[in-house]
Amino acid sequence: MSQLTGNKDNGVQQLPLEGIRVVDFGQGVAGPYCGMLLADHGATVIKVEPPRGDWGRQMGTAFGDNSSTSISMNRNKQSIVIDFTDPRGLELAHELVAWSNVVVENFRPDVMNRLGLGFDALSVGRTNLVFCSVNGFGPGGPYAAHPAGDSIAQPMGGLMSIIGRADDPPMRVGNVVGDMLAGMNAFQGILLGLRQVENGAGCQRINVSLLESILAFQTPTFTEYLMTGVLPKRVGNDHPLISPSGAYATSDGFVYFTVINYKWEIFCETMGLLPLLSDPRFIDHAGRMAHREALNAIVAEVFLPKTTASCLVDLQKVGIPSSRINNYADVMNDPQVVHNEVFRQEPHSTQGSLPVVKSPVILFGEKIPYSHPPGLGEHSRSALSAYLGYQESKISELIDAGVVHDGNTSNLKKKEIS
Repeated sequence: MSQLTGNKDNGVQQLPLEGIRVVDFGQGVAGPYCGMLLADHGATVIKVEPPRGDWGRQMGTAFGDNSSTSISMNRNKQSIVIDFTDPRGLELAHELVAWSNVVVENFRPDVMNRLGLGFDALSVGRTNLVFCSVNGFGPGGPYAAHPAGDSIAQPMGGLMSIIGRADDPPMRVGNVVGDMLAGMNAFQGILLGLRQVENGAGCQRINVSLLESILAFQTPTFTEYLMTGVLPKRVGNDHPLISPSGAYATSDGFVYFTVINYKWEIFCETMGLLPLLSDPRFIDHAGRMAHREALNAIVAEVFLPKTTASCLVDLQKVGIPSSRINNYADVMNDPQVVHNEVFRQEPHSTQGSLPVVKSPVILFGEKIPYSHPPGLGEHSRSALSAYLGYQESKISELIDAGVVHDGNTSNLKKKEIS
């Protein structure tokens, strides 16, 4: 189904962001994820794309003119395609912004200003606009104009330096963690901005960078470094600040656990490791960290003959955080994940069904509706009519001129913003 007026008249209670109007210029992951979180909670989100489409439509397995990436980032939105290289397209973009409360964009810092769509231009004469920019490094500084993405934020922000085993090269986290973090940070920043507008503080400008999101993500380890001056080492599967911890082989797989300091004694009692309590190397947390390798070797011998299930029973009965190591198929069938209804299939109007991953923040009692990630330009006609009051003749004129694209590939011009 398609949404043209937000999430109203859908048989559920009013969602918290109903009435909020968002123009989402985001592409890829960070900006679109922010826009999707807003849409999930009731905001009406218009996804504005260039004629070639959001480049995220080309990331991952294809599904029509979507991909696994764009499917995961754009549910509950409407897509309108505008050619910004045409002055009429820019005029149309200005009209959409005038209609909105919130603008989300994740271009390089100069792009929106160059198009006349920056905060300074759009906030003139307004008191209720929240303008959120998501970029690689921030609005200024020596790297501001450099291209960026998660694959740059992870090495530059130090994250790769602490991922992997001590003797191996630095490793990248196998997900777009920088983009996802930045998208979540942008979402919360917009909520703060809307609160400020409500308090009469006027238009609000927000900037979220992938670099700072990655840095904040590592607050505990950066604080440890700032306090000690000791660079953190790659410790593989071990927790950087807790020992013993990590992945230990069992007779039929692996178990992962961490032993917080005050659980050390009961851990040793439960797992038959009582001699360690009197070993001077392991007498306190500092000693266990200093002699981590020796401690791991002793603990590993105890776990290897046991089954994963029996280890988990022993550890969990005394409150030791522990888990088997799941692959994605295991996760899908995990009883807690199933109970939480994190994954589901939702019908698509023309192409069967699509997978949905549950929004991570939901108010108690909130029932988030679902509309499929839009096709490229799927809502160009309906959105211009419903939100800007355009007559069909005017819409057809813009489509015929290539200023707007409505999902018909015959009028698609492969122009883009850079």
